[in-house]
Amino acid sequence: MYNGKVISVLLKERGMKAKDLLEHLHLQTNGSISSLVRGNPTAERLEKIADFFDVPIDALFQRSKSYGYNVVGNSNNVANITIGELRGKAKSLEQIIEEKDKRIALLEEMVELLKRQQNHLLLLQIRQRVKVFHLWKIMQVGTVKPQMMNNLSKQWLNYLHSSVKD
Repeated sequence: MYNGKVISVLLKERGMKAKDLLEHLHLQTNGSISSLVRGNPTAERLEKIADFFDVPIDALFQRSKSYGYNVVGNSNNVANITIGELRGKAKSLEQIIEEKDKRIALLEEMVELLKRQQNHLLLLQIRQRVKVFHLWKIMQVGTVKPQMMNNLSKQWLNYLHSSVKD
C-alpha cells in the first residue's frame, strides 16, 4: 500500500525542500505536497518521486512483509534474485579472486626462480667458454701441450677439442 508519509520523511532526512520536489515533478511550486502525501499518485509520478530521492519505487510503499529481493535487468530481461543469492555469489567471487591472487603470486615466484636459474646457467656457460678459450689459446701458443696436461681428464680434453672446432 502506498505510504505518502515517506515523502515527508525523505525530505526531512535529506534536508530538501518540498518546492524542489514539486519542480522536479513539473507541478506548481506554490502548491503543497499534501496531495502527493494523501493522494494516490500514478505509477509514472511514483517513478519520478523515487528518481528524485534516488530510491527504489518500493520505498514509497508500506509493506508488512519484506520479500528480500530486488528486480534486476532491463525491459527485455528481468529476473528476481534474493539478497542471499547475491551474497552467496559475491562470496564465491571473492573466493575465486583470492585463489587467483594466490596463483598469480606463485607464478610470479616461479618466474623469479626461473630467471635466477637461467642467469646461473648462463653464467656457468660463460665461465666454461672462457676456460675453454684460455686453454685453447695456451695450446695455440704451444706453451702447454695436451700430453703435459695430466691433471685434465680425457673427457675434458675431448670437450676442449670439440669446442675449438665449433
